[in-house]
Amino acid sequence: MITDILTQILVLLSVSMLLGVLLDRFRIPGVVAYIVSGIIVGVGVLRIILPSQPISDIESISLFFIILSIGVEANTEYIYGNLRRSILFTISGFVLPMVLGLAILNLISPFGFIASFFVSLSVSVPSISIIAVLLMKYDLLKVNGGRLILSSVVLTDIVAFIMLSATTENIYRVLESLGFVILFFILIAVFDVLIRRRTLGIMAWIEKREESANIAYLLFSIVIIAGLLVSIIFEAIGITYVL
Repeated sequence: MITDILTQILVLLSVSMLLGVLLDRFRIPGVVAYIVSGIIVGVGVLRIILPSQPISDIESISLFFIILSIGVEANTEYIYGNLRRSILFTISGFVLPMVLGLAILNLISPFGFIASFFVSLSVSVPSISIIAVLLMKYDLLKVNGGRLILSSVVLTDIVAFIMLSATTENIYRVLESLGFVILFFILIAVFDVLIRRRTLGIMAWIEKREESANIAYLLFSIVIIAGLLVSIIFEAIGITYVL
């Protein structure tokens, strides 16, 4: 087992790069190579790199920037414009498979209802990080189908989080978390409306300062700081920052 964090990163990047080149010859997305790399060097096969706090911290930071990247390219209209179809997509692509898996596992598994629920939930819920990478890699946000996938994954993660909380927390904690989620989205919607009403003024302000080399850096820094601030607030109230 390798314990030095820099060596761990070097091994992960090297194996991922080599597998990425290899799988690309077969037109397989690079994200598959990253997953396979983790399985090979991790606890699944070679056990060269085992889970640790530094790796977990790097994972959290990486996931934040993956979500940030898709957020910069996305638009709130993706959610608003596809809400009804996203609900149907979430029901057919997540809720029904989870219920079916739960029913089957509950019949054949000796571990009981709660364990079967966790397994079926884990298998059914999509990985928002993997979906985000695929959407960006293939420019799917430019087509309505990709936007539908994005909005559906957002809804799926929210529903999955609430369902998971309901099995691990008391009802008051679940309602408190749900209230914070609803409040957050209301505030985001209000903020979105205010920004849209002032779009022309904001764009004019930016255009006047386009000659400044620091304006793009400043604006992107503000976006990152705002995202981190929201993440810290969510962590403080016990809600995954991915939301």
